[in-house]
Amino acid sequence: MRVYPEQLDQYLKTEIKPCYLIFGEEPLLKMEAIEQIKIAAKKVGFDEHHKFHAEPTMDWPGVFNACQSMSLFSSRQTVELIFDKRPTKEDISQLNDLFKLLNPDLIIIISGPYLTKAQQSAKWFTQYFKNALFIPVGHPEGRFFANWMRHRLKRANLDAQADVITLLCRSFEGNLLAAKQEIDKLSLLHPGQTLTLAQLQASITQHSHFSSFQLVDALLAGKVNRGQRILQQLQAEGVDPIIINWGLNKEINQLYHYSLMQQQGLSVIDEMKKQRLWAGRQQIINTCLSRLSLSKIEQMLVLCSSVDSAIKTSTSIDPWLSLQMLSISFADSSLLPNFHHAEIR
Repeated sequence: MRVYPEQLDQYLKTEIKPCYLIFGEEPLLKMEAIEQIKIAAKKVGFDEHHKFHAEPTMDWPGVFNACQSMSLFSSRQTVELIFDKRPTKEDISQLNDLFKLLNPDLIIIISGPYLTKAQQSAKWFTQYFKNALFIPVGHPEGRFFANWMRHRLKRANLDAQADVITLLCRSFEGNLLAAKQEIDKLSLLHPGQTLTLAQLQASITQHSHFSSFQLVDALLAGKVNRGQRILQQLQAEGVDPIIINWGLNKEINQLYHYSLMQQQGLSVIDEMKKQRLWAGRQQIINTCLSRLSLSKIEQMLVLCSSVDSAIKTSTSIDPWLSLQMLSISFADSSLLPNFHHAEIR
């Protein structure tokens, strides 16, 4: 069964599962979910906890020994397996064997990075899923982030009006751990109050943290203003512009390929399915293709090339300004003014 982090407490009060699958890229939600499970398990007699980390490799003999041995102090135990990367073939083989050991006196908690729909369809995952709670832990986007922020303030016995929520979301987008720390601080400074914008501005510091992947996703979705904020934050954090340009160039090249297919009357959907893109990704790309013409995409590729040259040859051109122009280009099919076309290879 799939449940979201905000629902986990409710499910833990009614039933303890033999297994919990916690996968996603948001460290705070992952850490809190694991802690919630451990606390709930301890209340019903799971007094001993073992933790194993797959870095550099999982200690599988130790894992099986912990799952099969009877403790002197407790007959019920939890075993936590942490994967920083997706499980290897060897790990999956061991997970298949470990599944056979699930019993009422053992809880297995498996955590790791984001899994695509194809990876969630793998045999090892589906067999665990039937006996587990699956808790996806991703950063809440859009209105869901605002709801998450309201819920967090309420938990801290604080209230806030819409403008305060908006500023909190903009300041901590991409960094929930910093958001939690800021709310904890606000609860000490203004206990039980309705926060004002002045109080928040006096307390707040900028903690947004983004990746170039989030920039690409925002631009594909046509969220150009959000893309600009992410780009400014990446620049402030000292991210190498060549990494950002590489990610954008890769995605724009793919858009160019899809746009050419459309002009030739070929099915872009079939091509994306062959590439095993998940449904949500297909929808975002299709929306982007309906927004951008082939001519505009060609211009964007040329701009990527000029950004690359500016970075590598140390010209007077500011690559960050060019990246801003490139980001704005995702808005619509309007061709860039005074832009000299070049051949696309």
